[in-house]
Amino acid sequence: MPSSYKLEFPVGVPTKDLFDALAKTPAIGTLKAELSQPEQGRMLFINPSTWAKRGQNVLVLFRSEGPSKTVVVVHSSCISGLQVFDGGQNQKNCEMVRDHVLGLAKKIAVE
Repeated sequence: MPSSYKLEFPVGVPTKDLFDALAKTPAIGTLKAELSQPEQGRMLFINPSTWAKRGQNVLVLFRSEGPSKTVVVVHSSCISGLQVFDGGQNQKNCEMVRDHVLGLAKKIAVE
C-alpha cells in the first residue's frame, strides 16, 4: 500500500456550515483535531505515533462550489517520509473522516 491516500467527494450543504460543524469535533476515532484554519478552509487531524506504529497526518480541505455545495478533499499521509507502506491505514483514515463529514452533512441538511 502507498504511504498516502486521497478522497474527494461532494456534499450538498454550505461550506461554512460544514466547516463549523467539523471544527467542533475534537476527535474522529483515533484522529485528534490539531489545527483549524477557517480562512483557508482547512483542518488537520493527527493519528499520533506510538512505539508500535507510525502516525499519520490527515488534511481536510473545503472548497465551495455554490451556495449549497461543498467539495471536501481528505488527504492522509504518513508522518515519516521514510515509510513506504502503510498497511491501508491512510485509506481507513480518509474513509473514517468521509463518513463523519457525511454524517454531519445529514444533520445540517435536516436543520
